[in-house]
Amino acid sequence: MIQRPPTLAPLCALCAIATSLGVAGCRDSSGGGAATGSATAPATASGVALAWGAPLPVSSAPGDRATAVVRDGGGDVVVAHPPSAELLRVDAAGAATAEGSFGAEVKALVWADGALFAATSQPSTPDAADVYERGPSGWTLSLDGTEDVSVLFAEGDTLHAIRGGHGLPTVHFERPPGGPWQPVAGSFPLGVPTAGVSHAGELWIALAPDAASGDAVLVHGRPGSLRPELLPSAPMGAKQVVTALCSTPGKLLVATVSTDSAGNVLQSQLVGYDGAAFRQELVVAGDAFLCLAAIGGTAFAGSESGQLLTNSGSGWQASGTPFPGAVTALHAPDAQTLYAGVSGPAGVELYAASVTGAAAATGGTAPLPLDYLSDLKPLLAGCVGCHASMQTGFRLSSGLSDDAADHQAVLGQVDLAQPDASPLLTKASGAVGHAGGAPWATGSAEYATALRWIQDGGHFDKTLLPAASATPTTPTTPTTP
Repeated sequence: MIQRPPTLAPLCALCAIATSLGVAGCRDSSGGGAATGSATAPATASGVALAWGAPLPVSSAPGDRATAVVRDGGGDVVVAHPPSAELLRVDAAGAATAEGSFGAEVKALVWADGALFAATSQPSTPDAADVYERGPSGWTLSLDGTEDVSVLFAEGDTLHAIRGGHGLPTVHFERPPGGPWQPVAGSFPLGVPTAGVSHAGELWIALAPDAASGDAVLVHGRPGSLRPELLPSAPMGAKQVVTALCSTPGKLLVATVSTDSAGNVLQSQLVGYDGAAFRQELVVAGDAFLCLAAIGGTAFAGSESGQLLTNSGSGWQASGTPFPGAVTALHAPDAQTLYAGVSGPAGVELYAASVTGAAAATGGTAPLPLDYLSDLKPLLAGCVGCHASMQTGFRLSSGLSDDAADHQAVLGQVDLAQPDASPLLTKASGAVGHAGGAPWATGSAEYATALRWIQDGGHFDKTLLPAASATPTTPTTPTTP
């Protein structure tokens, strides 16, 4: 049972939060590492155990809210907590220092291309939508914007900045590895950008209605060629805002909040998109889902009431006692660590948990292998535009309408003996020449899913497998796309 919070942020605050929480999106995490701090008794839900340590030292003022948490390449954890104009950096020894001074509120932090980037936003404040980069000599302006709001997220080591604001057109800038920033041609529906993420080889960008009521819109596709998708509708007369987007293997996760004309929260929902349709996974009244994170197939959602929910495939469950404030930022830098930025009456607290059992199967059975239908096919949505119409050695059906033929075509691009040498991966990651660029950058959720699918045997439909599945028959030498 999700507890109703004593108070909820008004509409203006929720919209400000929405332009920041989850704007870097989230990716499923993998790799090593562990949380710091003295561990408490683990909270368990959905087969996942979270051992939370004592709050890490964060010096903030009453009224501050954690809008972004990220661990950089040196192992330090950096927290944005507006309205403070500074960031807080917590090193591996637990020492906290303030750094940077920005002209607007920092609403997103992204580690990409070997550097830390910060995006600022201030609704109804012209020239607030900037991006800064932290170099050896400190923070410098990387992208100067004239708009109010800036959404920042990474696609591998490529950065995307989506800028706009109330009454302003939305524009897109892209920074390839090494820079510089470049404008991207294309138009967006009317709205205010609130979140973005890379998922299944496509960019997904959320726009809130630029009015007192209306439904949020998601646009997705490749840069310059984005198409809209409508989410499940908000209550009649409500304003729907996407507060976070999260990429998990085989599914995009969306958090929305709907408010009335006075800014009171009516409902919040968690929605999954499996490549074919949006499906409501959880709807609650009187609470607001503000942030998302994922480790493998386990997703996490933080709420205004202080709840942290988890879902490893068997439904959303509360992970334990609510935090002493709103869970406004989540970050999973690897497969064993989850950070939570908690915003309470006294300011911001930063918690770290050691995570075990993420994405583990329940009931003591081995996890099912990934398959084409559920896991790989959604990743191909961004490939079909070229590979269904152009004369290449790797041909897909129009709209991925012929599953059996497409599965066989993909098998022609895999090497079961050396999965990471499969042309499917080397082409899509940009390791070798590919006219379509690098939609599945090495280390991305898409790359990890495709690699695991090959390692699991390249199966078509996991539900048809016997208890001990055999490796499918595939070409011994991959064909050239």
